[in-house]
Amino acid sequence: MKVNLLTIHYSLNYGALLQTYATVKVLQLLGCEVTLIDFVDRNDIKERVRIKSLITNGVRWLKFCLFKRSFYPRLTKRMYSFDFFLLPEVDCYISGSDQIWNPKIVGDKLLTYMFASLKPNMKRISYASSFGLNEWDIVHNNDVKQALDNYSAISVREDSGVEICKNEFGIEAIQVLDPTLLFGDYSELIENVKPKERIVCFKFIQDDNFFHCLDCLEADLKLKSIIMSAFSPKMFFDKYRHCYNPSPRKWLKNIASARFVLTDSFHGLAFAIIFNKDFIVLPGHQDRTTRLSSLLDILGLSERLVLDSNDFELRKKSLYKKIDYERVNALLSQARSDSLAYLKNALFN
Repeated sequence: MKVNLLTIHYSLNYGALLQTYATVKVLQLLGCEVTLIDFVDRNDIKERVRIKSLITNGVRWLKFCLFKRSFYPRLTKRMYSFDFFLLPEVDCYISGSDQIWNPKIVGDKLLTYMFASLKPNMKRISYASSFGLNEWDIVHNNDVKQALDNYSAISVREDSGVEICKNEFGIEAIQVLDPTLLFGDYSELIENVKPKERIVCFKFIQDDNFFHCLDCLEADLKLKSIIMSAFSPKMFFDKYRHCYNPSPRKWLKNIASARFVLTDSFHGLAFAIIFNKDFIVLPGHQDRTTRLSSLLDILGLSERLVLDSNDFELRKKSLYKKIDYERVNALLSQARSDSLAYLKNALFN
């Protein structure tokens, strides 16, 4: 089967990159010939060429390009507005994962990521597409409903997405695993990983709550830490060790080798689980926890979500207990089986 995959594949974001990699790998294992639709938001490109962005993200951009060249499948010709005539003929179009249906992320490209311009008779499905919202407050519901009605099967990443589809658009959707968790085998990317007695941090929002928790973790667990982050002059003046813009493979290896992970990233969380690491999730924004809490709930790990430094202090002892990964992996295995069954049925039936 030939498929065209549309997702946020171009972003300088480790999660976006690795979920694209994982989606392609799963589809290929199912016997699909995958073409990645090279649809790019022109505003993101403009942002990258600003002087400040070149200084902070130039190295990351180069490392991401090398990864994509090695591990991405065939891409279409680059397009900044969706052009059906630039796409190869396929059996199915797939809306991929990550927040491709979050209007706060994709803006006026929302309907593009819902294949609104395709002819109604062209088969399309979604896999783990994310609204990234607790509630839907967008006005053009009729256009969105019309686009979603043309899908033969819809799956979303969060339980809130199931509710949005049902309550806002009258559409039945099922919840499935993020593709990084569905695939799960990253031996190709992280050969010869040696365990290291350290805390690995990947935090978008590095505030007082974060540094308080990190200081406590270092002192109580008697471990050093490393913070994976974009370049900032501040890193030359604080007491912490930083890993500046690691390559995607180095980012993965750091998590895989960690003794403990502290993160507010969905995919930081996902890979901590994949590599069976003890972890704490400390959200940077309390109103953006749905992606994190939904995954934690599936695997019975909701207690690993820490609201702030006060919550951390109240539950510190329990948070230091080792996670029962025998139980977690059993739940993950069942979720993988269910998610894969959905994808097979959606593609081939």
